[in-house]
Amino acid sequence: MASPIPLRLTEAAAGKLPRWALAVMLLVYALPGLFGRDPWRADDASGFGVMLTMARGSLADWWMPNIFGSPVLGEGPLFYWIGAGFIRLLGGVITADEAARVATLVAGAGGAAALWYGVYLLGRRPDAQPQALAFGGQPAPQAFGRAVADGALLLVLATLGLLVRAHESSQPIAGFACACLALFGLARSLDRPIAGALSFGAAVGAAGLTLGWTSAAIWPFAVALAAAISPSFRRLGLAWHAIAWSTAAALLALWLLPLATQFGDAGRGWLDSWLLQSQADWWIASPRLWSFYPQNAVWFLWPLWPIAVWGAWVWRQHWRLPQFALPTAGLLAGLLYIGFGRTPGDSALLVLMPAMAMLAAFGLPTLRRGASNLIDWFALIAFTLFALWLWFTWMTTLSGWPPRYALNLAKRAPGWEGRFSFAELLVAAAVCVGWVRLVLWRVREQPEVLWRSAVLSAGGITLCWSLFMTFLLPYVDYVKTYRHVSAELRTQLPAGECIQAADVGLPQRASLVYFDGYRIGGSECGWRLRHENRNAPLAALDKSQWQPVWTGRRRTDPTERFTLYRRVGAPAVAAAPRP
Repeated sequence: MASPIPLRLTEAAAGKLPRWALAVMLLVYALPGLFGRDPWRADDASGFGVMLTMARGSLADWWMPNIFGSPVLGEGPLFYWIGAGFIRLLGGVITADEAARVATLVAGAGGAAALWYGVYLLGRRPDAQPQALAFGGQPAPQAFGRAVADGALLLVLATLGLLVRAHESSQPIAGFACACLALFGLARSLDRPIAGALSFGAAVGAAGLTLGWTSAAIWPFAVALAAAISPSFRRLGLAWHAIAWSTAAALLALWLLPLATQFGDAGRGWLDSWLLQSQADWWIASPRLWSFYPQNAVWFLWPLWPIAVWGAWVWRQHWRLPQFALPTAGLLAGLLYIGFGRTPGDSALLVLMPAMAMLAAFGLPTLRRGASNLIDWFALIAFTLFALWLWFTWMTTLSGWPPRYALNLAKRAPGWEGRFSFAELLVAAAVCVGWVRLVLWRVREQPEVLWRSAVLSAGGITLCWSLFMTFLLPYVDYVKTYRHVSAELRTQLPAGECIQAADVGLPQRASLVYFDGYRIGGSECGWRLRHENRNAPLAALDKSQWQPVWTGRRRTDPTERFTLYRRVGAPAVAAAPRP
């Protein structure tokens, strides 16, 4: 059957990215920043706190996610279950927070594999193939499918927004993986309906068990839209729908039914609160919401969005073909989720990313040489300059020169001292050698492969992240950890005493308990800890009931303050030393 797409490519354009090169890039991208650091404030510490509570707690903690007594509503427990399982499995080999981030590695790897195979399945279809050349030499279907799949994966690696989220123990990376699996399931359904229905249903159920029911509710809309656009998806019969939706419902029931029946009033109350919180986050469209995403999506989804926009324009006459209908439906479903299903936050854009990567992958073969060179030169200049700045910053932390720049670094991290590591130097040098070789390959050989526009951007992101996490990880860890606050608080609180921590944020609560094992209690505790922010001060306590005994903060953040209070009349026991 002749291809309906007016695309002419030679066999060289569908050249295969060497598997060893792709594996090395993925490892260099994924591993730095996962190990050798503390939980960082905000979502990283919060996600780890839920996992740690599960790993150390009872069965109720596994079914009702919380951070040492404070419920975490609006999300599901699946990703936390995986992290808690790794804490129990690997806790004696690596630290608990490092074991929790293995779940991040698993989710990221699973999402990347699902995205690659989904694009590959669409790219090898007969209606996706370039037109046959007069004397032959066009790429084979499998070769073309691999090439566009490699391009999709490289473009995702090149995005700025995925970088930090792919190294945190927080839910967004799991939401990304679920979206990738859902799109793979729909692509698989075109040739193997049962396997595709099972994969899609599992993805929808996992999405509900990860980001809440709103992230699962968008996928019926995506399926209906894909069927409305493309005749190929309209051929999915009732059996497909029965398998897909029953699989999703069964996964959700694994959590919801025991929660409603096995934990009495506590479980039913927690479930009601979870549903109310999820409902409160739905239909919240506001000017602030709609202004947040256009401002942030430009950098968060670079370089995906310009190539996806180009692909949508070029293939506008062929949008009913599955390789264009599926990402279009996924994009519109993702926009529904962003616009009405979540509060403003860049993590919601990760749900949009897989569909955009699919569309951008099929836009790569049509990208004009001038635009391709522009993207490459931007990546070459920007990432090389940033890498040089990282080398310069590292040398400044060691030498103190130039003095003005060294002083600025010291002001951001008072008390921190740089250190030299020969092993880190070797790793950084090896990564830079790899970058130089990649650049020389791109500039000298001028390859025709269709993924050439993505490889420098992905390699540049990998270079800068690995250098950043090699040279400046101790510095960033010092800035973002609560370890020093916990150590100061330990000298003030008597050993064995419990603390009221209702006024302490979830990331701070998780960090303090993890570092020094503080006991969090309720009104029976004679000690109370409060965490205030300059921009959101707390109401003053009754001085006749509570006496302040200590005030501290992270040395790197003058906007926050911790205050420890002792109940008036309670014995002032001297703080006992702790190991």
